[in-house]
Amino acid sequence: RMLDMGFEPQITKVFAALPPVQPAGKKRGKTPGRQTLLFTATWPKGVRKMAGKFLAEDAVQIIVGENAEGELEANKAIKQRFIESTDDEKDAKL
Repeated sequence: RMLDMGFEPQITKVFAALPPVQPAGKKRGKTPGRQTLLFTATWPKGVRKMAGKFLAEDAVQIIVGENAEGELEANKAIKQRFIESTDDEKDAKL
């Protein structure tokens, strides 16, 4: 969602402040380098592009579920509702 909302420059700035990714199979002394984890319910092109730019070449990808075309998709069995309330109303509405 952060990419959808236009936060790519801020995400890029955070990645730029991190230690560099170690080449596959290399370790720097006793320190294996940085570990970066990305979580996404779907795998849109923008996230794939960013992952390719900032993660190690040998990054592990764990995928749970996909559609017939092999693309990830959100679970259609999950329903979301928006209920507007003030702070003093929200406990009763939950």
